[in-house]
Amino acid sequence: MSLPPAPTHPFEHEVRILVDGDLCDARGCPATAFVRVYVYQPGTKELHGSPLHFCGHHWSSVADRLVVDAMHGKCSIHDEREWLARYSR
Repeated sequence: MSLPPAPTHPFEHEVRILVDGDLCDARGCPATAFVRVYVYQPGTKELHGSPLHFCGHHWSSVADRLVVDAMHGKCSIHDEREWLARYSR
């Protein structure tokens, strides 16, 4: 007897870190945030200010730049856009 395969993500489709109270930081946007970006102080892993929050729409306008920054260790990205499909039902 063998165990079933483990899920690809232990909390997949069960837990959301960002909540409805986390709103997009884009000016005048009242939408729920689905992406959180932690920006680090130069050369460290110390946080530089508060995390940034983006709705799916505004994330698409800054994603390219911030993904490059994340690859260089300047920030980290927590992306929960897979939940957008649940919210749009």
